[in-house]
Amino acid sequence: MLTKSQQHKEDLRAVARHVHENPMAEHKEIADELELTPAQVKHALDELKQEGHVVGAYLVDLEFLGYPLRYRVDIFVTPANLRDGKGGLPEDDGQVDSQKKLAQYILKKLPTRKPFAGKILVEDVRILLGSPADLSATVRARDTEAILEFVTQGLRMCRAISQTASCLEAWSCRDGVISPNMGL
Repeated sequence: MLTKSQQHKEDLRAVARHVHENPMAEHKEIADELELTPAQVKHALDELKQEGHVVGAYLVDLEFLGYPLRYRVDIFVTPANLRDGKGGLPEDDGQVDSQKKLAQYILKKLPTRKPFAGKILVEDVRILLGSPADLSATVRARDTEAILEFVTQGLRMCRAISQTASCLEAWSCRDGVISPNMGL
């Protein structure tokens, strides 16, 4: 049998887990699922936020913003070009000399350049270990032409990138249908 303190900690973890799995859930929905009261859920969330375990954030519907398509782009890196600090586009003078800096470059700088600005939104770039690819990016696009342009004229033109492999994400357990009008 758990002490009151142990039960409280378990309740906090259960609420945090539920919010992680379903960030759009209402207090009543969480309460019903976990057999708590909505007041207990609110108190737990307030405590989790105060302790920094849950961050209050807004989720934006990226389809509403005009980025209905989500792609996974695996990126293969040429380490020699990173060692020289010239991992970005040939016309960029910035120091891109590590996989972390290349990931930041792909996330923040590349999508703002012409002709990609306003057509592409890079959600995240991850460094992979144990995969043939070195990096993997989640990229939202206005249309297939935008992703084609971003991959062929952006990513593949970066000196540290030797090749890419792209695929359209159609469905996920968490999000359901990701890219609409794909016949799913």
